[in-house]
Amino acid sequence: MPGVKNNGVLTVKRINEDAYKKGKSEEQINFYLQQLMTFNPIQEKEGAYAS
Repeated sequence: MPGVKNNGVLTVKRINEDAYKKGKSEEQINFYLQQLMTFNPIQEKEGAYAS
């Protein structure tokens, strides 16, 4: 992901435990976040050369 290190975190705010649990449960049903959390660029690079 280009540019991640440049201005990567814009704001940080404290959340309570309920907001954390709600966010974790939403991650389980969000297909984009599931793919993002399992992405490994090293495996992707090795797969490109495997053909």
